[in-house]
Amino acid sequence: MSDGMEGLFLDLIDKIKVILSSDIWVNESLNCSKNEVYVMLYLYRNSAVNMTELSDYLEVPLNTATGIISRMEKHELIKREKSATDKRVVTIGLTETGFKTVKAILKDYMGIGELILESFTDEETLILVKLVDKVVRIVETKSPDEAGLAVESN
Repeated sequence: MSDGMEGLFLDLIDKIKVILSSDIWVNESLNCSKNEVYVMLYLYRNSAVNMTELSDYLEVPLNTATGIISRMEKHELIKREKSATDKRVVTIGLTETGFKTVKAILKDYMGIGELILESFTDEETLILVKLVDKVVRIVETKSPDEAGLAVESN
């Protein structure tokens, strides 16, 4: 990596750090970790899921996911229920408090998102979406070639 590229990369990391700052994206009054926010958003979209699904979604070991869920249960954000059809299966769902918390988080996220997107033209918004999609595909595959993306050389 050239010195110029390294400097550009380090500057980009500093800028991303500001964008992803917990001060911006997590309401401190909710006292939720990033993974807890992800769990609540996942449950909001999927109603009730089992521990394996949550573990896979968070990309953490099952025992780590169990610890996260236990903390959330103590804060009455989620509830565990045995499946009606198979008592061995435990499903995780949001409590009323958890649902209200998700709504508050979404309101905060959407407010920030609207501020950002209002400053963009329609063309800039489309470019942003395409660039984010491209970045995600590269990161997921760890290679532009594997992601089916042409990399132009200068």
